[in-house]
Amino acid sequence: TPLDRQAISSIERKIVPLDLGYTSFINALQVAAQSFASGAEGRKRAVVIFTDGRPNDRRELTTEAYFKEIEEFVAKNMAEVSLYVIAVGAEGKSWSLDKQFWEEITRGRVFELRAVDEVELEKIYNTIVFQLLRIPELHWDQVPEEGLEIKIEPYLDKVAFSVLKENPEVEFSLIRGDGEKVRPGDPDVTYYSSGRLFEIYAISEPSAGIWRYTITRGRGRVEVGKALTRVEAKLLQPLSPYPQGKTMELLASFRKRDGSPIKELATYPLWIGARVIKPGGTEVLVEFEKIEEGLYQGKEIIQADEAGQYLVTLTVKAGTLILPELQFPIEVKPLPYLEVVSPEGDADYILGEPLEIEVQLRQAGRPAKAEELFLDDPRSLIWVTLMDAQGELVDTIRLSEDPQRGVGVFVVQTDLPRKEESYSLTAYLAGTLTSGERYKAWPEVVSFRIEKGWLSKVSERWPWFAGLLAPGGLIYFLYWQRLPVLNGMIQVQKGNDILGEHILTGRRKLKVRAGKGYPIPLPPDDPKKQRVVAKIRGTIFLSIEEMACRSRGVSGTIFSAGAVVPKLISPKWWSNMSV
Repeated sequence: TPLDRQAISSIERKIVPLDLGYTSFINALQVAAQSFASGAEGRKRAVVIFTDGRPNDRRELTTEAYFKEIEEFVAKNMAEVSLYVIAVGAEGKSWSLDKQFWEEITRGRVFELRAVDEVELEKIYNTIVFQLLRIPELHWDQVPEEGLEIKIEPYLDKVAFSVLKENPEVEFSLIRGDGEKVRPGDPDVTYYSSGRLFEIYAISEPSAGIWRYTITRGRGRVEVGKALTRVEAKLLQPLSPYPQGKTMELLASFRKRDGSPIKELATYPLWIGARVIKPGGTEVLVEFEKIEEGLYQGKEIIQADEAGQYLVTLTVKAGTLILPELQFPIEVKPLPYLEVVSPEGDADYILGEPLEIEVQLRQAGRPAKAEELFLDDPRSLIWVTLMDAQGELVDTIRLSEDPQRGVGVFVVQTDLPRKEESYSLTAYLAGTLTSGERYKAWPEVVSFRIEKGWLSKVSERWPWFAGLLAPGGLIYFLYWQRLPVLNGMIQVQKGNDILGEHILTGRRKLKVRAGKGYPIPLPPDDPKKQRVVAKIRGTIFLSIEEMACRSRGVSGTIFSAGAVVPKLISPKWWSNMSV
């Protein structure tokens, strides 16, 4: 219900005073419960008891019996109702006993008034409203005649100012950090007033800086309550409990209470990090990177190889400002989980070819047998969904266990998807554990892309390729015909040892290779399996000296009129090359 005058008048008309004769809280609560039962769903329900007495009626029960009756009724019929008690004239031994009962029944929502004071009572009502709206506790300041400066920090979801005036002739103003006055009609302001003594300003995403309370006219006591709703970091992943053996990736958000992102300020750049303490005491520091507005992913991967509690402490810095740290305990247990083997994340697959989907059931970092963990038929445990880039469901497929592929391996082949684009595959695991407990693992998601093969792409663009290949092929053919035919042979030596040789007769171009499968071996300490040691082509030279110069100083011997020159010699482990 909106907080306007019309709505409040409507509520007031529905309030009917009841003369119950005694201080019968149970009768009043029964009437309230009946009223709530006939009301609309989805509303926030609250009861405020304003009292100066103890429970009693014609039954004349003990105080303990009355409160036990109230407690049982509230627990049974008003579990979702917020119950508040305002005790007037709260003092003395009898109240200390009553207070204990009321605090247990209301979960601590008890306010005390030594005497009826309209301003103090307005504060209490105001605090109750703020609690119902889930706005943090109010911090009150009395505004002096010269005004009062307040500091507004960056990255606030909302700030609410509750203004109480003793004199209705007093005019109060709230000034922003840029000097502009806050007005009820501003787009970021929600305003409410009750008469001329009470008003609320709720401002969304207030600008950081020094704001000011001012009294612009009149004299009298003015108090302002300030409540800040901060944007807080939340740990979205991992969730507790978490499977032992599964790598742990951190995902955090920094968003407003309604889930919408907040704009990052250039003068207050955000940095988000985490400290993860493993059960054995090992500490891992994680830095986050922004993947979208308000969403951050940890750069480091945590090995959840130990069972026990992992304590994740999130830290957010806004420039020089360090926001309050938040801690999230994660319980790691030897629970079953899935590992997607195929398709691989961010890999490309050819359109039209069968897509193999393979996942493995694991526990504590090792492959696991389904029949040892679950009571269910293994064919009912694991299934996957395929989603296209638009988020539309392409298909849902169940996987069957294939013992020949290994322990815990589940496989299926599909002809889907049939369109060239990006897809995401989500693997699910759910069943009844051998302990009888229902279990659902956290879904595993991988993204991949389906693309046409190169033959399909060439066939689609054949006229265009033909137009390029024909002239290019002709030019290369003419170039090839102009190359002299090589004669003789090439030898590779190390010291006085001949490592290998190649016959050049009838060749126009040749790559000399060394390594596994070739006549020329590589040294044992060479990490490569094979490499090209020279590229040669037929060339006519006038002299041995010119050939040696073009050969980068390698001495050679000509065995025929068609001179041969090495174009590239990369290794340094032979002494000379003869041609």
